[in-house]
Amino acid sequence: MSKSTLTNTQLKSFSPQRLFPFQFFDLLGLDTYTPDELADPRRCVYGRNFRLFAPSSTTKRVSLAKRQGHAFYSVPVGETVDQQITSVTGAADQSVGLITWIAQKFTAGATGSLTKVDVNLKNTASGTGPLIVAIYSDSSGPSTLLATSSITSSSITSSYQYLSARYIEAPAVTSGTSYWVVCYIQSDGSNNYKWSSTTSATTAKTSSNSGNNWSSTSFAMNVKTYVSTSGGIKGLWRYYRSTGSPIQLFAHKTDVYSVNDSTGAVTSIKSGLNASATNYDFTTVNDKTYYVNGFDAPQVYNGTTNAVVGGSPPTADNVEVHANCLFLLQPSTNYVVFSDPGVYETFSATSFLYIPSPKTADPVIKMVSVQGTMYFFTRNTKYLLFGTALANFTLRESPASKGTVSATAVCKDEESTYFMSDDFHIYAFNGGADKRLSSERVAAILRNVASTSSIKLYVDDKKLYVAYTPSGQTVNENRLVYDLVFSEWLADEETYTSYGIGWNSQSDTSQVVLGSSQVGALYYGDTGYNDLGKPIKFDWWSKYMTFGSPAAKHRIKRYYPFLQGEDGNYNVDCQVDQDDRNSPASNLVNVSTASHFYGDSGLIYGSVANGGSGLTYGNGVLPPTRISVPGSYRKTQFRFVESGVDHQVGILGFMLYVLPKNPR
Repeated sequence: MSKSTLTNTQLKSFSPQRLFPFQFFDLLGLDTYTPDELADPRRCVYGRNFRLFAPSSTTKRVSLAKRQGHAFYSVPVGETVDQQITSVTGAADQSVGLITWIAQKFTAGATGSLTKVDVNLKNTASGTGPLIVAIYSDSSGPSTLLATSSITSSSITSSYQYLSARYIEAPAVTSGTSYWVVCYIQSDGSNNYKWSSTTSATTAKTSSNSGNNWSSTSFAMNVKTYVSTSGGIKGLWRYYRSTGSPIQLFAHKTDVYSVNDSTGAVTSIKSGLNASATNYDFTTVNDKTYYVNGFDAPQVYNGTTNAVVGGSPPTADNVEVHANCLFLLQPSTNYVVFSDPGVYETFSATSFLYIPSPKTADPVIKMVSVQGTMYFFTRNTKYLLFGTALANFTLRESPASKGTVSATAVCKDEESTYFMSDDFHIYAFNGGADKRLSSERVAAILRNVASTSSIKLYVDDKKLYVAYTPSGQTVNENRLVYDLVFSEWLADEETYTSYGIGWNSQSDTSQVVLGSSQVGALYYGDTGYNDLGKPIKFDWWSKYMTFGSPAAKHRIKRYYPFLQGEDGNYNVDCQVDQDDRNSPASNLVNVSTASHFYGDSGLIYGSVANGGSGLTYGNGVLPPTRISVPGSYRKTQFRFVESGVDHQVGILGFMLYVLPKNPR
């Protein structure tokens, strides 16, 4: 019998000599709002980088799984080799391992963002595991960690070659300032790789104790560093057309770029735009893409040439196709102009509207066309425009009166329009009513953003993403995720992205692309289990449980986590903390399927035999590990923690046997 929540009747039946089982196999999302004694024990009080009920063709269905990461798509704008040591004078092999770390100093020659490091590597010693390539500040040696990436084991061959590590953090570097490239093998690896050195300089250091102490050397390491233009993406758009293949567009600094889908190379289609623009809005109609930025004249791109939109429309910060017309919203006003029907660059003198009237103190921020109705969002309310032409347009104030904090805090899918309002809650608007998306569970996070103007909303794969800048930071580093299927909130950290767009037409097949908040680069989303090579940090912490009796102590006699088996040889830390100490006991559970067998056949539990050959199907479910939890306490919290490159985590749940104590 499951006892995730205890009733008064069950409490009365407690006996100090009787063990009570508790099962948690339907773990859910984040709740930072509800007090522990009232909160659902299936939700977490802190969690990051996880997804719910994540099945795939090669894994079991689990309650929680580590999210997938980001992968290289486009070359960052302005990426150029800044510093390099490629000399072969006195060339030699230097071994890099798990505890044998090597650091190479470099002094930036340009100010910008470090986006890539090339390291000259080979594998002649049976090295395994990702090679971590980290960037540190300098204080007579490696000091503060600035960024982390990695190079996969499979790419390191028996011959030397320069291999790239890319950085999703894209840390800022300053010309004339020194930094360090530090390399070592991730903890689940083995043996070593060779990094080539030269005696042309003596700027390398080595450590034999995992970077705790550093020693000088008589050599330098072969390495190249690349610096790109700082500044995040200001907008992105997938341009679908009947005359050719799709084109990916994005805005950065004062240019709009296209991306070569095969190589990732970027090409400017329009330069010299206003540097004050912070957001670009795009739409496509009649095989052309129109875009605006609130400062320059509206622009149009036909796949070959870029031009100013004909008909002399006013500067606009929002563009939308509605009722077969091109609508343009003038910034910081409530003035909207629209083209003649089907003629998107002809604007009649009478083709304009004021929403709702001239010179209001609450101007329109964003307009969205949904199923024949145009929604106009102000900060305090919404207006709905019905009709198909100027002669029959009807404007009404929405009965659902919530507005939005910014133009980028609004997005839509086929079912609803989503937005963040000035009460720090996220809503879904269906044309008639606003539905709060249980955002009280994450209100503490939303109220602590650095600025509501940084909020960026987008939808993909039945999930609503809310990218934001944490308090004290300057760019969008994190995001909240609302699972629209399960109505649960999740949280992603260290993603360093803002805008997102789903590819879902023509030759595209359900790919999401994200814009960097640091540099002019785009990434593929939901790909692999690292962020451009950076380890993904997974956490899920339960509330502090009292098992129905806060006044009495209890003892956890048996704790069984149920984990999915994985291909790699690494651990999930099943931590236990008591009485709000925040000093959890570590319990490392190895998830390698190779180390868990049943019976004489050698088959992994959960696998399917094929004629006794020992073949497996999927990763299987590991046999539950019994964890000892000593002592008696009033409150107990359970945490699942893991961090690593290409480490999958699947948690089916956990089970407890609890011995209650008498109140004292």
